[in-house]
Amino acid sequence: MKKPYILFIIICLSNTLFAQQISLKDTLKIKEVIISASRWEQEVKSVPARVLGIGAKENQLQNQQNTADMLQNTGQIFVQKSQTGGGSTILRGFEASRISLVIDGVRMNNAIYRLGHLQDVITVDQSMLEKTEVLFGPSSTMYGSDALGGVIHFYTKNPQLNSLGGNAYVRISSANMEKTGHIDFNLSKGKFASLTSITYSDFGDLTVGGDFDKKYGNWGKCLAYVTRENGADAVHANYHPTVMKNSGYKQYDLMEKILFKQSEKISHIVNLQYSNNDGNVPRYDRLLLISGSNPNWAENCYGPQKRFFAAYTLDVSGKTLISDDAKLIISMQDIDQIRISRKLNSNKRTSNIENARIYSVNLDLNKNIGEKTNLYYGIEYIFNDITSKASSTNMSTGAITWNKDDNTIVTRFADGGSQWNSIALYAQVNRELSPIFSLMGGLRVSSVSLTSKYNDASAYPETTVKSSAMAPSGNLGLVVNLASHTKISLLGSTGFRAPNVEDMTAFAPASGNTARVPNENLKPEYAYNAELNLVQKIGDGIKLEGGVYYCMLNNAMVVRDTKYKGSDSVNVNGNMYKAQSIQNADFGNIYGGYVAAKIDLCEAFALNFSLNGTYGKYTVTLSSANGLSDTLVPMDHIPPVFGKIGINYKKDNFQAEAFSRFSAAKNLSDYSPSGEDNLNQTANMGTDSDGNTIYSGTPSWYTLNLRLSYEVCKGFSVNTGVENILDAHYRQFASGISASGRNIYLSLRTNF
Repeated sequence: MKKPYILFIIICLSNTLFAQQISLKDTLKIKEVIISASRWEQEVKSVPARVLGIGAKENQLQNQQNTADMLQNTGQIFVQKSQTGGGSTILRGFEASRISLVIDGVRMNNAIYRLGHLQDVITVDQSMLEKTEVLFGPSSTMYGSDALGGVIHFYTKNPQLNSLGGNAYVRISSANMEKTGHIDFNLSKGKFASLTSITYSDFGDLTVGGDFDKKYGNWGKCLAYVTRENGADAVHANYHPTVMKNSGYKQYDLMEKILFKQSEKISHIVNLQYSNNDGNVPRYDRLLLISGSNPNWAENCYGPQKRFFAAYTLDVSGKTLISDDAKLIISMQDIDQIRISRKLNSNKRTSNIENARIYSVNLDLNKNIGEKTNLYYGIEYIFNDITSKASSTNMSTGAITWNKDDNTIVTRFADGGSQWNSIALYAQVNRELSPIFSLMGGLRVSSVSLTSKYNDASAYPETTVKSSAMAPSGNLGLVVNLASHTKISLLGSTGFRAPNVEDMTAFAPASGNTARVPNENLKPEYAYNAELNLVQKIGDGIKLEGGVYYCMLNNAMVVRDTKYKGSDSVNVNGNMYKAQSIQNADFGNIYGGYVAAKIDLCEAFALNFSLNGTYGKYTVTLSSANGLSDTLVPMDHIPPVFGKIGINYKKDNFQAEAFSRFSAAKNLSDYSPSGEDNLNQTANMGTDSDGNTIYSGTPSWYTLNLRLSYEVCKGFSVNTGVENILDAHYRQFASGISASGRNIYLSLRTNF
């Protein structure tokens, strides 16, 4: 990977030096794309960070089943899946609670986001996205805790004044018998406008790729499944092992936005969103686990996960002493999560029920100071209120016993409730030093605190856990726009992640035979990042991008073995597990790079390419005959090299894209010893003489794919395509379920 980066830099610099000999009027200017890296619109030429934008038209052509797949198909974002109803994004080796998800200016991350893998991104309806912006690298200056790997900011469509109309589509897919329907419509009268959206999806059992590598035996196949019959569990042989039995789920998403345009300078928006998994979402990384010939679990799923979002936005423009533009966002989110599990032939079904209510206030201001300086600043307050309950259901009698009545039934988090809150002040200045040079610098100060209370002291080591931290972060960047067609940017930035309720107090099964136990001594982790990004345009139709980065983590949060109440194992709801907790390592380091290209071959054809590589290790103290020593071991969440290459065709009303997505192998030696990357879900070579499974890591893979779109007439279009044409069997790194096999899809779209 190093040689391509060096070669790319040399090419860009040589083009830059050559370009200086050409007059400015003869060179091609970098297109000024408007983005929101500072929470306000600004020109891309002044932004030092790497930003990826996904527009509504690109999203429509991709025609993906959910938002996680939309991000994955850019070829620049890696996505892990534990089940079909999932999708955990990875940016520069950071995942889940180390990435900040934002929707319409409001932070989605809450105090129960975990360090492992998350499925929350699929609760955002991709059908209603106007655009999605991905900021790579630590972005805590403007987005606070968790933004270590970057920020994924979703912008939903807004109501339009003086407009009456809507959009609708239906889509079917063969690999999981998908049936999706969507409609949205805009109504307007006078100063009022409303936008209503409804999306419903029914996903059946997934069929994975059928072209298996024989040396991995039955890896990735579903050999048996469980049903409940006449009050008992029945194990059935699966005669179609490429069909992941009981993997389907349903989901519906609703959105209502109301706009009141009070005047040219003042507007009000009420934003309501609701997402619900209609039924259970099977945890397939658990359901595939087999002992002998029988599955370990009869049930293991997420119960209905609900996300309710309500926000009020006041937007005021006009020059005042303190701002030229001001935006106030007041929001509330109500999140319900249920985890249901039952061992095979067990009469006891355990349910863990968590509720997170998040209240936040953001005041963002933008002030132009002269013609060349912009000041962006604001204040943010966030409050999380977490409740956690657990119950046990007797499968024979139907009787339900709650944790408050039986101390052997343990809650995932503190049963007395938890609160996590943060208040922050932040500011960022952009200064144009000359037509070539621009400078950006910012600072944020955050105060974060956590309190968790335990009613049942017998099950936990403490009655109250408290934590507080003052966390500063900042950035400093220089952008050089040479000859108006070359952009070079240098950026230094810091980020932080304060421990949340999940990190410090979780008491629950994790991956494999491990369980997470509380650690009340956890400290915030800090990221210190440096990166170089380059953009080179050549002629009218060639755009090259590339960059390298290095990030050092101090007090890096990693999963390690531990002792709980003096024992290295722990009983969770009647099952024994190896005890692990999140702990602070001395330091970790992550480095990598990327290259991307878009080349217009002619008027109708364009070539696109992207390649991404990330590497990371952290220190662990080991004992030996010579005493204690620090050793570097691989970090979790580091994907193998991956990317995408494709060719696009566009002429008149017809569009097509033929492309390949690919990934290198992840060798066993590159896996972290903590187990967060689901080593027990990797390819295996059978068993050794002692009956232990021989794992071999994640094999390399590639897929061939084709998309077509044709506008039959004004207001009506057809989208179709074939994914994984070769029906390859593959599994994305750290995933607990194999990817879709050959998938033929068709959608019919209309606007009215």
